[in-house]
Amino acid sequence: MSPAIAEKKSIIKIESLYKNFQGDFGEVRALENINLEVSDGEFICLMGPSGCGKSTLIFIISSLLSHDTGRVLINGTEPINPGADRAVVFQSDAVFPWMTVRQNISYGLKVAGKSKKEIDDTVSYFINLVHLEGFEDAWPKQLSGGMRKRVDLARAYANDPAILLMDEPFGALDILTKEQLQLELQRLWIQKPKTIMFVTHDIEEALFLGDRVIIMSPRPGKIDYIQNIEFERPRPIGLKTSDEFVKLRKKMIDHFQDHT
Repeated sequence: MSPAIAEKKSIIKIESLYKNFQGDFGEVRALENINLEVSDGEFICLMGPSGCGKSTLIFIISSLLSHDTGRVLINGTEPINPGADRAVVFQSDAVFPWMTVRQNISYGLKVAGKSKKEIDDTVSYFINLVHLEGFEDAWPKQLSGGMRKRVDLARAYANDPAILLMDEPFGALDILTKEQLQLELQRLWIQKPKTIMFVTHDIEEALFLGDRVIIMSPRPGKIDYIQNIEFERPRPIGLKTSDEFVKLRKKMIDHFQDHT
């Protein structure tokens, strides 16, 4: 964690967290003794083998899923229900197909009772920020996968949550679109800082985006290893070919090979 992040207050605190699921062959432990603190404004990437509980963890933080024992504190308080302070961006498109781009982005603002002027100003701001100018009145079916993901990001950001929980949001995209959106997300995060927890299976993506990479063990998911990322921001895509980046990528690959 960089010194600037370390000085910030903790916004997420997870203490001795356990989660079990009841399956066809009995009880399965998904998460075991998770302890983690995330600072306000920190970008955390979560990695680990399939089934290790990465998505389960962020759904518990969002209160979309309950846990069995332990605590999740958001700004010192245990939330019971989902709240406006936490937004989730899923891997699959979560845009409403019956709404235009403008209507999708404004949906949460209308639910929150914002004034028409504030809604119009906010929607225009984020449409420009994610480069969707000219597509304000387009339907999701008229957009590419990358453009729909931009709508997802803009809608989540427009609601101004303190915490953004992202479950492999770019996992289904081609490499060029994925890298473009990595740059877009970094730019959004620098201009409008949020605490982000980002699930990914892509080592390069984690090293490019994160302040820290949290690696989880195979099920039951435990925190196995934490890698601090010290590259300066903003990070250009060309960073991925630098000697430092390649060396760190190899270190991460070696860790996965030794622990799976």
